[in-house]
Amino acid sequence: MNSLSPRAAIGLFLIVVVAWGVNWSVTKQLVQFFPPLWTSAIRSWIALAGLFVILGLSNNLVIPERRDMPVVLSVALLHMTIFSVLVAAGVRFLPAGKAIVLGYTTPLWVAIAAPLLGKDTLTAPKLAGALLGLIGLAVILNPTSIDWTNINVLIGAGMVILAAISWAANIIYIRAHRWIASPLQLLIWQVLVARADSQRDGR
Repeated sequence: MNSLSPRAAIGLFLIVVVAWGVNWSVTKQLVQFFPPLWTSAIRSWIALAGLFVILGLSNNLVIPERRDMPVVLSVALLHMTIFSVLVAAGVRFLPAGKAIVLGYTTPLWVAIAAPLLGKDTLTAPKLAGALLGLIGLAVILNPTSIDWTNINVLIGAGMVILAAISWAANIIYIRAHRWIASPLQLLIWQVLVARADSQRDGR
């Protein structure tokens, strides 16, 4: 695999940051017109079309082997379906900015859960990083600005936190998976399963 130049890597990183940031605002608008499951399905359709073109042009369209099916299903269900649907449902009750902060608590859940499951070792630096992350979360989220007496706010926050935990569970599994095809080659199949699952449940 060819390595990227620092400039290209930074450029791609900035694209990802902007795309993920815009994604939450777009989702916030979509759920005003569509149910959460259909919102997830629409996003999956768009991703599927883009991936088909990209993988086709780069000769990365492959049929996944049986040993890769668990990771295809785990990403499709835990991240692309459960995470996306819970986020879409949660942002109906929360401002997009608050939902983003709660949704990206995923690394903190990974840092907490991985050692408990025997998938990682909790070292002093990792513990310090998790604590700093929690402090940063409290500062950015500003809990005093949230109306905790509003049941809808509690429901929305709970959904987004559950979404983050679902994504964390997927990350922990992915770390232990022995890949046959590359993550890029399997991505289109993960999106395909997620799209089918979201659309079927949304009927």
